[in-house]
Amino acid sequence: MESKKDILIVAGEPSGDLHGANLAKELYQLNLDLVICGVGGDKMAEAGVELYFNIIELAGIGISEVFKNIVRLRKVFKKLIDIIKKIRPKAIVLIDFPEFNLRLAKEMKRLNIPVIYYISPQVWAWRRGRVKTISRYIEKMLVIFPFEEEFYQKLEIPVEFVGNPLLDIAIPHGDKEVLKDNLGISKDKVLIGLLPGSRESEIKKHLPIMLEVAKIVGKEISEAEFVFPMHPSLAGNIFADRIISQKKVIVRIFSGEATEIMQAADLILVASGTATLEAARYSCPMVIIYKISFLTWLLVRPLIKVPFVGLVNLIAKEKIVPEYLQFQANPGKIARECLSLLRDEEKRSDMINNLHLVRQSLGEPGASRQAARAVLKTIEKGNHPSP
Repeated sequence: MESKKDILIVAGEPSGDLHGANLAKELYQLNLDLVICGVGGDKMAEAGVELYFNIIELAGIGISEVFKNIVRLRKVFKKLIDIIKKIRPKAIVLIDFPEFNLRLAKEMKRLNIPVIYYISPQVWAWRRGRVKTISRYIEKMLVIFPFEEEFYQKLEIPVEFVGNPLLDIAIPHGDKEVLKDNLGISKDKVLIGLLPGSRESEIKKHLPIMLEVAKIVGKEISEAEFVFPMHPSLAGNIFADRIISQKKVIVRIFSGEATEIMQAADLILVASGTATLEAARYSCPMVIIYKISFLTWLLVRPLIKVPFVGLVNLIAKEKIVPEYLQFQANPGKIARECLSLLRDEEKRSDMINNLHLVRQSLGEPGASRQAARAVLKTIEKGNHPSP
């Protein structure tokens, strides 16, 4: 029989793998004797987590991708349940990935194993029926946005705002002109970053639109220079090069981190998601774009319960950054918005000030350490599974 473990962490996407790794590092610092296992990716493994499955490559967005991987995920799920019955962890930490993790939480209730959810599913935005599942099966929610804490408190679900782990990752690195120089871009150039997302499906949907915008803006502003940061997971993939060559627009492909572009850029076009918060961290003006398959849009749109999709706008509780979604993602409209932000200093300054306020509302650095303390506190309560 396999030896017992203290904590099992489950992450199913690249961002969850990163947060799981940082959480594990903090847990080990607080208690070197811990034995941590889980499901995740390379970053968690590097942090010392004993991985049973690496499922990060199965992460996807949209109905078609979910169906494509569902058979493999079911096999992982069944095997994981069998493993948990043998190792009897003192607690399980779930990181986002709700389709998989909420089902797992139900099973853990039957085994009397406490479940902590770190990085909440976006139930405040859509599929609010999941709140019932959270209320029944989750010991405690550890949330990273202030409005999430308010949301769960109103529902009388145990919750703790631990701060945002982004503040520990996205750290400013100096003057914009110096950063441009490091990228080999003249300080006289107007640097515009194209951030369509890290998944292949997102790039296929967003990059063509962004390139059309680049064409229009480039004709109006001759000193504009466009940079596309290629996510490391897509290195060597030729489809992005093919899209760029088809659109016949000059774009530099940058092999480093997107955060380097955010810090140096005068403006970014960005897919809705965590990247908008990273840009806010650097007070980088932006325009949000998001487009999914028509089928996914038809299924998802009636379920959305919030007025905005951009996290920066949700935190600000107003539209401080323009959003062009689905059928509104028209290159002409987006280009006009970009030109306005680049030319209207007052409008640009207002956005930068509002982004700074969003950054302040995220609290102080140290979210992973705070989350680790909360996990250990749950274990110390003595709510351990019976053998």
